[in-house]
Amino acid sequence: MGTVATDRWIKGFIEASSKASYRYNNWNVQMETIIEPVSRHFYDLPLHSLHRSLLEQGMFSPDQDVKSIYMHMKKLKMWAYVQKVYLELKQEWEGPDVKVILLPGNEANEVIMNDLGGKMGIGFQDKVILFVTTKTNHFDLRTLLTHEYNHSCRLMHLSKREPELTLLDSLIIEGMAEYAVKVICGERALGKWHNQFTKEKLQSLWDHFYKERIRVKGKHYHRPFLFGSESLGIPLWSGYAMGFEMVRSMMEQKPDSIQKLLSLDSEIILKHSVFKD
Repeated sequence: MGTVATDRWIKGFIEASSKASYRYNNWNVQMETIIEPVSRHFYDLPLHSLHRSLLEQGMFSPDQDVKSIYMHMKKLKMWAYVQKVYLELKQEWEGPDVKVILLPGNEANEVIMNDLGGKMGIGFQDKVILFVTTKTNHFDLRTLLTHEYNHSCRLMHLSKREPELTLLDSLIIEGMAEYAVKVICGERALGKWHNQFTKEKLQSLWDHFYKERIRVKGKHYHRPFLFGSESLGIPLWSGYAMGFEMVRSMMEQKPDSIQKLLSLDSEIILKHSVFKD
């Protein structure tokens, strides 16, 4: 397994969309040239559901001109570079075989371009999807793949289906991935959110919103506690910051390798962190 040759898909989209007779056709073009090939790596998920999900999570929109991103990807030889980094991480962490899928990201998405530095990713146990833009460089690719492939490794060790994941599992999955980024890529690679919360603020959020909910199962319930929720009064990115501090504080007390960390039970990590159940 490894990096998928998505350059053919992207080139096919660019060529087909340039011939589309009207704008609506680009939706069908994207479905045929991008979504159908991607769907081979997903099972029992309807094409339209997959299409909508990828668009929501950062993939380029059907009416977006992605020629500049495609040329940028080719110039930086992103596919070869990502394969190199993937093999390094796989060996270091004794991680699973996964497919790595590179696609253009949505440059009209302000969160991706401003908060996330022009990159976005999704990590599954058997695949990783990376959304890149004209802002993405090699350092960004290493950072992004380190984070997302760490998810794949953690999910392999947890051996749980998404409905079985607890909120504690989800917090630690994100915190562990960002801690790996800190170790491998340095502090400058961390998300902007990592220093937006004082330890006192995180403790207050833990006491008010998280402590009583950490065993809630089902990843779809976890979103507001990971990304934040204005309606609930949970600040943006607070779950990521909390998960990172949970892992960081545990590793401060009990230093070990990322490989060993990946296999630790979530409850053990919580027990040895600054947050108490």
